[in-house]
Amino acid sequence: MERDVTAINLLRDFVKEKLGGDIKKLRSYNLKTLSEDRKYGENYFEHSPIIKAIMSLAFGDIWSGLSLESITKGKFECDLINKYQNLFGVNMCDLYFKGMQKFNPTNAQQQRALKVAHMSYSIGNLWVLPSSPS
Repeated sequence: MERDVTAINLLRDFVKEKLGGDIKKLRSYNLKTLSEDRKYGENYFEHSPIIKAIMSLAFGDIWSGLSLESITKGKFECDLINKYQNLFGVNMCDLYFKGMQKFNPTNAQQQRALKVAHMSYSIGNLWVLPSSPS
């Protein structure tokens, strides 16, 4: 496997700038918070440069031809594995989940759902697959 130097450099910068040099923090980092970040983020979470870099490095030995560039060109797509909206409904400004309201959730249940929603935008809930042919 050829090293994806661009992806490695972007990940190194990210770890230094956003994680204080501790790559272990990546496991629980809410990557959705980068949506307005010019270097690492993108309006669409799955299209952000840091997601593409991480996925190309994590799965580069699994998918032939996978790289930061091939994801950017649309040959592969990154996506969430589980979407919290399917479980709880829309998150309304971190105050409540629309789908849970008809079940009268307790405050503890609301807090657990909020934690799951924020964790859904972490590295452990992502995968990359080949894009469907156009």
